[in-house]
Amino acid sequence: MAMTSPRFRHFSTNLSGRDWVVGDIHGCFKELKQALAYLGFNPSIDRLFSVGDLVDKGLNSMDALDWLQLPYFHAIMGNHELLHLMQDFSSATANGMTWAERFVDVRKRHEKIEDVSR
Repeated sequence: MAMTSPRFRHFSTNLSGRDWVVGDIHGCFKELKQALAYLGFNPSIDRLFSVGDLVDKGLNSMDALDWLQLPYFHAIMGNHELLHLMQDFSSATANGMTWAERFVDVRKRHEKIEDVSR
């Protein structure tokens, strides 16, 4: 069970499954899903921790953000999520964030990105 504080979450040892750590998903949700299947990831007992940069560059940034709702997926905020929260879209294009321009509902995008910081 996770304990929550304003800045940190502490997790107890996973005695029934495995813990996986992944970084820089960058919207490559399809590839992540394929890799987890290959590794035998079991969502009922395993946990997946992301060390930032869920969005940008890949084709499925919104799909990767949807993983934040899954009980076995835990993430920290990376610089790409931070740029979105800061609405720094001048740097966005240089960092591969052009996917964000496709979404009309900016509030929804920001709410999902803010989930990373919880």
